Amino acid sequence: MSTQKKDIDKPRKRAQNFWKTYKRLTRYVMKDRGKLIALILFSFMAASSLGITLLVTTAGIEILYVSDTLPVVEGVTYTPGEEPPTDFDRLLERYNTHAIEAEDDVESFTGWRPDFESRVNDIIHGMRADISYALRIIAFGIILITLLGGIARYFQQYLAGVISAHVVQDLRMELYSNLLLQSHDFFESRKAGTIMARFSSDVMMVNTGLTSVFVILFREPFKVLSLLGLAFFTSPKITLLIVFFISPLILLFMLMAKKLKRRVTSQLNRLATVTSILMETIQGITVVKSFRMENHELDNMKAELRFLRKQMVKISRLNALVGPATELFLICGAAILIMVGNRIMQMENLVVADLIILAATMIGVVDPMRKVAKINNKIQVSAVSGERVFSYLDAAPSVQESSNPIDLPVIQHEIAFDHVDFSYHEDAPVLKDLSFSVKKGEMVALVGFSGAGKSTIAKLLPRFYDPTSGSITIDGVDIREASFESLREQIGYVTQDNVLFNRSVHENISFSRESITEDQVKAAAHVAHADVFIDPMPEDYQSSISEAGSNLSGGQKQRIAIARAIVKDPAILILDEATSSLDTESETAIQNAIDEFVVGRTTIVIAHRLSTIQRADRIIVLSQGSVAEQGSHHELIEQGGIYSRLHNLQFASMDDPGDDSTTDAESV
Repeated sequence: MSTQKKDIDKPRKRAQNFWKTYKRLTRYVMKDRGKLIALILFSFMAASSLGITLLVTTAGIEILYVSDTLPVVEGVTYTPGEEPPTDFDRLLERYNTHAIEAEDDVESFTGWRPDFESRVNDIIHGMRADISYALRIIAFGIILITLLGGIARYFQQYLAGVISAHVVQDLRMELYSNLLLQSHDFFESRKAGTIMARFSSDVMMVNTGLTSVFVILFREPFKVLSLLGLAFFTSPKITLLIVFFISPLILLFMLMAKKLKRRVTSQLNRLATVTSILMETIQGITVVKSFRMENHELDNMKAELRFLRKQMVKISRLNALVGPATELFLICGAAILIMVGNRIMQMENLVVADLIILAATMIGVVDPMRKVAKINNKIQVSAVSGERVFSYLDAAPSVQESSNPIDLPVIQHEIAFDHVDFSYHEDAPVLKDLSFSVKKGEMVALVGFSGAGKSTIAKLLPRFYDPTSGSITIDGVDIREASFESLREQIGYVTQDNVLFNRSVHENISFSRESITEDQVKAAAHVAHADVFIDPMPEDYQSSISEAGSNLSGGQKQRIAIARAIVKDPAILILDEATSSLDTESETAIQNAIDEFVVGRTTIVIAHRLSTIQRADRIIVLSQGSVAEQGSHHELIEQGGIYSRLHNLQFASMDDPGDDSTTDAESV
């Protein structure tokens, strides 16, 4: 079976649904359901403050300043009992009607009938009797409502931040955990910058969208609904007219969201590419400078940033369109309402204060609708980012542990490769019908031309990859049936390009044995000939190693890596060009240490120096992914085959190549 996997870096079509993404995010949000309920309540309080303020203001002005005199009509004389009602009479009748309706509602639910009507009459007459006092009360009420609304907004935004932070933490922890579970092909087929973008920028954009949902989307629609509710209470017919003007905006937002999503996806892909270029430049700065490719790399970055800028400009254009379009629709509606206000008042039997409420509602919904439109764009960005994050969260490793794994005992007999086939890509086989075995305690060297499959064999044994066909067994147990822990615990892996972490020397050496003592670390470093440069460090074993070991030489990094393997004390040791980067003096010292270290261990040596290959119990020569020859150094020389040819090519100018143990034999 090939190790190829479908591209999960592109959002899946079935996952491109906004609601599916946010429904999945809701599972993370619901972990803080108590805070979420409180947030919704505070959102409702904050949103209601505007409508309540508008109601208190217009009702207060209406009550205090409505006329209580008869309408003046030229040439008309009214007789007692036949005069038309004044504006105050109509207002009082309307409030009494509302009071009676409220009394009926309370009585239907509780069986008790309150006297709202007389209280409303007392309040209205009391306000008109002392207008100055009434105005102070109204002003105090407006301040109090605004203060409570501000407090509610504070707690709403605070809780939104807390919930969003928890979601981001959970997403990153799950993403990091799943990344650690992925097989090698996942990382080898993706740029580091792309993976970094998922973990950093994409998760942060999800956070931005969630915060917008909790702050704006939970509050502003409530605000619109409270204003529309106030308008409906005043005039249902006019409220329907207001909704008519709002409806086209909803369609506009939906069309813009669809277009915006494509732009955002392109922007995030470009951003990941820019991150990759930056990481590659930092990691390869020595190569860039030595080949004087600064301008070339600068041109590459300029090109990507130019494409990124174009996408950002297009997104800005869509964002800029939202506000003016929203205001135009709603202000036009308010203007029309004002122009036909007199006729509306006559048709709906409204007073001036009613018209003020309706016009204020039309204007008042402009700001929340504009905010909803703007955060719609942010939410779309977070939805796209969420899809990208979830694509990595859903990624399953190509190499998986058995459902009922076996605890593999420490090797007692042999490692066997039985008719193993393997390919990284379907059309390019690397290993073909490969069979050989390594006895316990035996040192076997794998040699062959570049591409023969030596390093691939080293990756198959700890199950970094699985064979396409065939099997690998340890003491007769297929390693696919063993648990990862029991298999990898007994394997020590040292390569040419060992990675050191930005931690102390002690932490790097004791990486697989956190409970190890300082003396044991020093002993391993001494065996690996690493103490000669560790001891002079300012804080010796507590000295910090820079990122990727940049403050150490190649040989120093290699010796720390070997010390790390010594500390692990593995039963099986894989040396993949383990000393190729060492100088002559260090190589000689390390080789002596390895000679002692490999005693009693099952060891596989790949493309080592000639001295190590000659010391191997057996040399296996690979050609085109299969075993071509095997035997001791002298046996293979006498056969006159591939190994002999490689040997002669390397040492054609030497009388006795066996005497020079420092010559690099990477070709074999």
